[in-house]
Amino acid sequence: MNLDEGKLLVKCARSAISSVLKGDKIVIPNLKWNYGVFVNLLDKDKVVSSMGMLELKRPLGDAVVNLTKMAAFNDQISIKDLDGIKIEINLLKERELIKVKFPDEYKDKIVLGKHGVMVECEDVRDLLLPRVAVDHNLDFVGYLDSLCDKAGLIPETWKEIKACKIY
Repeated sequence: MNLDEGKLLVKCARSAISSVLKGDKIVIPNLKWNYGVFVNLLDKDKVVSSMGMLELKRPLGDAVVNLTKMAAFNDQISIKDLDGIKIEINLLKERELIKVKFPDEYKDKIVLGKHGVMVECEDVRDLLLPRVAVDHNLDFVGYLDSLCDKAGLIPETWKEIKACKIY
């Protein structure tokens, strides 16, 4: 995905909010993407709402519209206008298993603030986007513990490399 296509996705997300607030037409780009997408809404550079899909089951533009509306108009937040709201769209790449022999080796393979991580343990899976480590000032262990906690697992579950996979 290039910068112009990324700008189209942000325009799509803005039009999704504007369609609810003002009745404006939604601009949906026809872009191909085979993996997941997350939409973050930021106020003063802090994430105020985030919605996403690990795997797309619909066209990317449609997914961005639906996720943006869910992020902007849910129980915790209701956007009244677009002033001051930044929109960040994260496109997930194909999952790549991080192969290690010992849990401490993850440190050498995950760059905080650059790499998002996903845990998969039995039938549970969840992910953290790259900005989570930075926004919450997490160190390496805190990042992976938070990932497991978010997935409903015991925080140190990521250390069980035979039972859990980290992508």
